[in-house]
Amino acid sequence: MQASEIEKIQVTHARTVLSVDDNLTTDNTFLEINDYMAGQHSVAGILNLAPGLSLTGQGGLFQSYNIRGFSRARIKTEVNGIPIITDRRAGNSLSFLPAALIEHIDIKKGPSSTLYGSGAMGGVISLSTLNFNESSLNVMFKPQDDTVQTLLKLSNESMSATFMQRKANNAHAPKTATGQTKLNSQHQQYHANFASHFTWQEIEISALTMLTQGKDIGKSSAEFPHDKITLYPKDQHWLSSLQFNKKDRWRLSFFNHQQAWKNNISTFENELTSTLERRNLVTYSSTTFGGNGTILIGNTLLGGEWIKRDNIDISEREFNQANELAWQKKTIDGAEQTIGVFANHTWKLNNLSLKSGIRYDKQTVENHPLLTHEQYKVQDDFVSLSLNSHLPISTTTQLNITFANAFRFPTISELFFSGETPRGNTQGNPFLIPEKSVGLQFDYQQQLAGNFRWLISSYYYQVDNYIERYQRDHNKVIRSYRNNQEVTLKGIELTADWQTNHQLSMIFSYQKQWARDYLKRTVDDALPEELQWQMNWFPAAVSQLKIENHLSYQFEKTQFGNSEQALSAEWKWHVNVNYQISAQHKINITFDNLTNNQYLTSADEDAPFHAERSIALSWQWQFY
Repeated sequence: MQASEIEKIQVTHARTVLSVDDNLTTDNTFLEINDYMAGQHSVAGILNLAPGLSLTGQGGLFQSYNIRGFSRARIKTEVNGIPIITDRRAGNSLSFLPAALIEHIDIKKGPSSTLYGSGAMGGVISLSTLNFNESSLNVMFKPQDDTVQTLLKLSNESMSATFMQRKANNAHAPKTATGQTKLNSQHQQYHANFASHFTWQEIEISALTMLTQGKDIGKSSAEFPHDKITLYPKDQHWLSSLQFNKKDRWRLSFFNHQQAWKNNISTFENELTSTLERRNLVTYSSTTFGGNGTILIGNTLLGGEWIKRDNIDISEREFNQANELAWQKKTIDGAEQTIGVFANHTWKLNNLSLKSGIRYDKQTVENHPLLTHEQYKVQDDFVSLSLNSHLPISTTTQLNITFANAFRFPTISELFFSGETPRGNTQGNPFLIPEKSVGLQFDYQQQLAGNFRWLISSYYYQVDNYIERYQRDHNKVIRSYRNNQEVTLKGIELTADWQTNHQLSMIFSYQKQWARDYLKRTVDDALPEELQWQMNWFPAAVSQLKIENHLSYQFEKTQFGNSEQALSAEWKWHVNVNYQISAQHKINITFDNLTNNQYLTSADEDAPFHAERSIALSWQWQFY
């Protein structure tokens, strides 16, 4: 192994020269997926390893995440450049994409992420599944929940095809004196994708189609199994894209995402006898299509984006105690459209680099069955601005300052949905107004002798008209949405990486955040204070062996939001061992939750426990 292969998390900064793929944010984390990450239960488990990110919501395959306390529709998610909008109230979980398929993740943070449009107030998560470098067969088994995963990749210089099957039963939480808790984490997944890229007339052309189907996916929750069982019998996604790129001068892409899922919620009136009280079945489908393009003219980048979501259909059926149909209704039959245009320009003043951006967005959301009332068609527009300064203080020290305003339009579900969810009955609010924020961030990076580098980021956001979910009644049966007058989020992140020698590298990170509204109340999804240490070691005596160590300490969380609970202080320890048998064969052993501690997956009020100590075994055969 070469030393350059050791470091897997790389802290980067905004480029000083624009390109058609220009990185607009100042604080970014690039995750190159290693063997430990590929074995994660969900994509959220990978994202949780990065500083400034944390898990939110309930557990299982549908675990969601946040960036610096921004969650749900405040994070823009892309897969191979295709925007993912799923209308899940907890936010995108990317559950349909198995972790083993991902090649790398680009996490864009910082106030100027708003220049990616509505839904990017908190940042952008960009995943890539494209791999034209290897053909391989990978088989993984985890006995604790009977996980079996088979992954086949077929690639050459211009073509790539991937096929995967994954199945798991319910896992268990660590044993305690009172027994062992079963987790509703079962799932089945089937995946296939085909990709191609080639050059014609100096134009690079890329095409992709991807189909993923999930079956019997459990929504893990503290209410399982006695109070409520939530199961997704179907979760299907079909993504396609076509992209043209000419020598980093212009780029044009078109995309399509068709999705459909079913949600089956069984509620029990007697937790001892599991007597059925009611059963609710929700079906969802929609089609997203659109395109975007950019062109570079000197130091100015011009671009536009069009996203159309059509045939957004959410229907609900209610069954009584005898499991007979009681009623049915269509909650959403709507559509939405967003048009955005933007421009970014860079100035160079000696060593100082100034990058400015402006973007205009207009969105229309409507719910067809209810158009007799004008409040069921909503139109909004917004102009966002950003300014970033990059100053190399010396050859080893850099300073970045970013200031930007941001926005987020309410989602169609927040506006119009009225029905049952895994969390309970939720009523939309058609009178919600867009969130608006201003953000300020300072980044200080220094390279020291001995291959040691550290970066500290401090940030401050003020969000007006913050859209929050709240309980409309004292029994916590009905929830709705409202605009909170003002919320502030501020915090610090410290990251240091140290390449000690060719065999050993380490990454340290620390995060702390304060998130409160104008009444000094802590809001949901604030980051827990956490310290992480990651180590990659190639023992000199066994050059084919690689050991990854992930150790973190989560501090006690005693201040939490209205829909949350306290978190105890916990050590979390994971280890990955990789052995290269030959040039074509390697085995991998992952130890998860080595301490076998019983801790909650997040601060959510219905969060389940993390799974017990587990061992995952995998074998890979790489052929050409």
